Amino acid sequence: MSVGTIADVVVKLHHSLSSHSTFQKNDRTPNHQSFYYGLLEVLEAVESQEQAQELLQWYDRQLFPGQESAKEPAPNSSLARMCAQMSITRNAAAVTVLAE
Repeated sequence: MSVGTIADVVVKLHHSLSSHSTFQKNDRTPNHQSFYYGLLEVLEAVESQEQAQELLQWYDRQLFPGQESAKEPAPNSSLARMCAQMSITRNAAAVTVLAE
């Protein structure tokens, strides 16, 4: 379960419990986009990383009982190749920033 997924579910749940009949990105009350990004900030804040990690693990246990959280993708899987490519891209960006 990712932080973005949890934030998305919370925003949709919040909307479903409201009196609004339609879901629009920029509703005035509440502003769903601001609410979503605010949740992301809270869950991704360095000082709340431990709590956020506990929350993510709790959601994983609720949604996938009996399954261990996969820390690493299966070798040679599409996900493993995508993760490797992301790592290469991040490293290249970091080197570029340091070189400037």
